[in-house]
Amino acid sequence: MYTNAPTAVLWHILSFERQEDIFLSGEYAVQFIHGLQNGSAGSPAEVHYQIIATAKHYLGYDMTGGNTNISDRWAAEYYLPQFEKAIKVGNVREIMTAHVAVNGVRMAANQFYNQHIARDTFGFTGLFTSDW
Repeated sequence: MYTNAPTAVLWHILSFERQEDIFLSGEYAVQFIHGLQNGSAGSPAEVHYQIIATAKHYLGYDMTGGNTNISDRWAAEYYLPQFEKAIKVGNVREIMTAHVAVNGVRMAANQFYNQHIARDTFGFTGLFTSDW
């Protein structure tokens, strides 16, 4: 089942706006993911999900224009911590990629961030979906 459950103004802010407090936005993400995924814990192989959460928009959604350059340091310090926490602590099962190109590569096809960072480094085993 797929749902876009958070329709209240509060959730719009959490989903789409830049979060200046990186730690706090990661904590929000984990709590929301656990609540939406019925508080499921454990590895994906041990859990049968009736609904899954989607972490979005991975990566650089707030940058203007179709292509943006993001340094490795800026990504590691500003963009990635919330997604790392959503994956490692929240056990999020889906990530929606941003509609932008980062460093010349559309996020939907960005092997560096999708495969190397999300899957290989953070251990993400869920599915990716595009914002297109």
